[in-house]
Amino acid sequence: MMKHIVMFKRLADVEPQSEREAELVAQMHALEREIDFIHE
Repeated sequence: MMKHIVMFKRLADVEPQSEREAELVAQMHALEREIDFIHE
């Protein structure tokens, strides 16, 4: 089983984009359905 921690850091001069951040998190959660060797 492979486990990874992915962290994002917003630059100080970049405005928060909560919708985009939520999209990225949803895409990461969807990976386990799209890639065969990812299991929880």
